[in-house]
Amino acid sequence: MIKLKSIVTLISCTVIAATVLGDVDPEFSYETPEYIKSISTAKALRQYVYSQNTLDRITACIRLGEIGGEASIQILIEAFNKEPHGSAAEAVKFHALLSIGKIGGARAEKFLTEIAMNYSENINNSTQAFGIKDSLAALRGSFQGLYEIGSSSTIAALDSIFKNQNYYWFVRSLANLQLLKHELRNDSIRTASDSALSLMARLRNLGGPYKQFNPNGKINEGFMVQNNIFYLIYQYRNITLPYLKEFIVELDINDPGIPSLEKLKDDMESNPLK
Repeated sequence: MIKLKSIVTLISCTVIAATVLGDVDPEFSYETPEYIKSISTAKALRQYVYSQNTLDRITACIRLGEIGGEASIQILIEAFNKEPHGSAAEAVKFHALLSIGKIGGARAEKFLTEIAMNYSENINNSTQAFGIKDSLAALRGSFQGLYEIGSSSTIAALDSIFKNQNYYWFVRSLANLQLLKHELRNDSIRTASDSALSLMARLRNLGGPYKQFNPNGKINEGFMVQNNIFYLIYQYRNITLPYLKEFIVELDINDPGIPSLEKLKDDMESNPLK
């Protein structure tokens, strides 16, 4: 069974991925100003992508994703490319890539795949991942954009990143998280209950426990998957909590993983989603 200390370590790292990006959290739910929300053409939004106001640039990217079309993709690519390297406005890059994924299509897929591969290859350690904040934003935006498209080729790209042992472990773990989310899109999963049961089945079938490192010093793939499943169980705790309780009850009374699972359950109960 899974050791909670290891789980907490990777959960913390994944949470860091959502919060270390500087002054602007890229996954923050932004309220689009009415003067941007009312615009219905990509061409009219282009001026806001070049605004000095960070909120204008972010919400223009979000609105372009809603409008869609090739013209929006072109402006979103501009928005991503023009942001300075190391910019404090990493959320602009994140939402530009995410919106490209939401629009989809061949050009979107090609661009996002190139970004995902290039940044995965160039980040080889934690200093590069966390020291250059916009690199992490680009990774997460491109990975989530590929997930949004959800084609066989974009999922294959994420899978190849996850399985490439030459990539930094954190990059691989971020790719795997999107793969696990994609599994929840299976046609057989239609309700919240189905999603919770799927996560529990995935955890049960994965086996383990897995040591953090392989004999060659690389992070164990099973370890990363294990912890990402736990992360999703925690993130969706309003749905998964009752199923986790049942999962624990069904274990043998002497299962060494029970204390860790009980601690996770307690953490979920102590931090309900609002």
